[in-house]
Amino acid sequence: MILSLDDFIVNFSFKKEVLLIEKTEFISYPSGRTATLINDMMIYSSSIDKLVSNMKEVSHSIDVDMKSKENSRRLIYTSKSSKSETSITIQIEDITEMTDISRKLFNIALMKMTNGTVSKGQLAKDYVSISLKELVDGGFYKTIESARKGFKRSAKCLVRQISFQGTIVNYKKKVIQEDFEVMFTGYHIKNNIGYLSLNPKVNYEFLFLTYTKVPYFEYMSLSVRTGDLLIYIMTLARQKQNTAKIINNAPFNISVRAVAHKLGLPSYSDTKNPGRDIIGKIESSVNDILSTVSSRCISIEIRGIGCHASSRDTYDNGYLQIALKNEYRDYFSSLYERNSKEE
Repeated sequence: MILSLDDFIVNFSFKKEVLLIEKTEFISYPSGRTATLINDMMIYSSSIDKLVSNMKEVSHSIDVDMKSKENSRRLIYTSKSSKSETSITIQIEDITEMTDISRKLFNIALMKMTNGTVSKGQLAKDYVSISLKELVDGGFYKTIESARKGFKRSAKCLVRQISFQGTIVNYKKKVIQEDFEVMFTGYHIKNNIGYLSLNPKVNYEFLFLTYTKVPYFEYMSLSVRTGDLLIYIMTLARQKQNTAKIINNAPFNISVRAVAHKLGLPSYSDTKNPGRDIIGKIESSVNDILSTVSSRCISIEIRGIGCHASSRDTYDNGYLQIALKNEYRDYFSSLYERNSKEE
């Protein structure tokens, strides 16, 4: 029997209340490798075969491979260090279904899941809810009706598409997802609330092992690519060596090459106009973040190059110098102190 997508759209009981986010609020976002790899596959959906080579160009300490079967893609990732060992396989059933907007909805869903849906890796409820009004207030859509249509289109792209399996050993903690299980099993809209139903067979600790913080409404108001850059910055800020710099009021750096790969921009050799297609798009995303997020909280500058540097020099030697301040610094300062006590 062949089932259509509508066969997977389930009806389940909903609580009338939905947790809304204050406009000034930071919200947790999973900073671990599983969420990062899923996002990478979605970012590269239209050029998926370039993902593996780009990942290896940025990091030489990983082993990564891609398996293909028609439109299905399976990314196999392993890495090992003195304190951690990771083996993760991500499968997307139809990579052509992954759109920029569906990726943004996926990330919003992950953020909302940290607000009461998932607690210590366990499901507190079998759905994640997203207010259509909140999507409009955040600038993601202009009207409730466009939010309704957009939610439906993006939810269809996510349902029964994304699954993962593997083992993560982080310090003394070991987390296992034994079998491939899809995350999202259905969707529904009721009373202007969008719901994505969640598979209880998934070990969500595998996805939510570590967290960073993202300014929720600022993320929603940014373009999809610029939002990806904001998440990338906040995820790297979560790394211990960068957090140590932040609490001492020092900046941390991300190479222009790494940013280009992370945003799914073409490699230098793959474009006839790298100044426009790579450097220009990075500069545009940086400027959009700076015009959206208060200068009290973040500064970003492209450094490592001269005033008249070529696009080649910028690509090879340039880096983003990022300083987090005030509320942003306070969060990572408390995170660093907490992690230091636990080690």
